[in-house]
Amino acid sequence: NEAISIKKYITSLKNSNDQASLEDAKKMLDASIQRLSYLGLTAGQIDSELSHSEASRTIKFKSPCSGTVSEKEIFKGSAFNTGQKLYSIVDNSSLWLEIKIYENDLQNVHVGQSVEASVAGVDKKIKAKIIKILPEISPKDRSITARALIQNPSGRLAANSFAKAVIFSNKVTGILLPKSAVLERSGKFFVFINQNGKFEPLEVNAKKIGSNYIITDGISEGDKVAKGALFMLDSDAKLQGQY
Repeated sequence: NEAISIKKYITSLKNSNDQASLEDAKKMLDASIQRLSYLGLTAGQIDSELSHSEASRTIKFKSPCSGTVSEKEIFKGSAFNTGQKLYSIVDNSSLWLEIKIYENDLQNVHVGQSVEASVAGVDKKIKAKIIKILPEISPKDRSITARALIQNPSGRLAANSFAKAVIFSNKVTGILLPKSAVLERSGKFFVFINQNGKFEPLEVNAKKIGSNYIITDGISEGDKVAKGALFMLDSDAKLQGQY
């Protein structure tokens, strides 16, 4: 209504010599149009309103995003105030999958790794990639959250669903040994291997995977390795010797 009144005023000034008032009125009209755009009206809607001599009794406001109405807090004939929430719209076309990672496993999780998740009621497994690892550890269970992005164009998945996820780490081939079978000293790794009935220390290449180690070089399949490396140390002299 304000913009239409200003436009009428501008029309009345065009036949006068009052250029100063005309310029001021044009600035007022621009400001009024800007306020209408802030309310969510499109340029086409504003032009349509200004083409009429009287303001429309109803105006359609378009949603700023696609989605599903999850909450409706206004009804036909209701009054509302500035800042009042009228609708809540949820866009489920893509969702975050938040995966709980414990401290011991954090070193094996990286941005870009593939994830496969299972959700109750959904037949197919969901594939995604980790896009972010949040920089905060939960004080409750000492876990950290890895976030993966899931595409959900059909809307089959619902927000706040529970899922079981498997993270695929970079492929490492080798022999898996429990932590107790590997001894680390000064950045080097040792295992005790059975040689002629006696367990002897042997340096190996190892990579820690969770609570285990992958031995990538140094032993072969079929070698007999002591499960408790620390118990195989019979003296400090041995520590000062080979490792």
